[in-house]
Amino acid sequence: MRLFVAVTVGDEVRAAVTAARRTIEQQLSAIGGPPPRLVWVAPSALHVTLRFLGEVPDDRVPAIVEAVQEPFVLAPFQVAWLGLGAFPSTRRPRAIWVGVREGAAALGLLEAELARRFGTLLPGERPDAATPFHPHLTIARVKTERPGVDWPAVLQAAKIDEVRSRVDHVALLRSRGLPGGVGYEEIGRGRLDG
Repeated sequence: MRLFVAVTVGDEVRAAVTAARRTIEQQLSAIGGPPPRLVWVAPSALHVTLRFLGEVPDDRVPAIVEAVQEPFVLAPFQVAWLGLGAFPSTRRPRAIWVGVREGAAALGLLEAELARRFGTLLPGERPDAATPFHPHLTIARVKTERPGVDWPAVLQAAKIDEVRSRVDHVALLRSRGLPGGVGYEEIGRGRLDG
């Protein structure tokens, strides 16, 4: 089973992302010629990945579900989302994301706790050797380039003003192929109870 742990976002964030998408699509269509091809994350699937587990053998899944369901000793908190950015850069984006203005430290605490919990359950998990965690909300992937696109200007035109979402749980999600793309099925949930 292909698994990851994430936090989802609320309706206000989904609406802001939908508006940003419309603006980006308008900006790209105004360039003339075929626009770059973007694959957008469906609003209902927007999430921040805290820990990607990858393919997990079926016999280990119950222990992972149990580890996620143990309450987290952290109070529910707000995340403030602001602006748009891109990986690896805004000049040549491969992924477009919304940044975190407030709440990154709390998301980092959740990620570190998940690394600790999974350290003994999954081969190769080394919480002490984890790369730094930089929370972001991926909204699109750029699949084909088009010369002449001024990506910094496009992203600035579509920028997202501050919106907030509340984090009161983490979700263990199973990634599965569905007609028309990838879908996620929640198979476990852990509440924040600090």
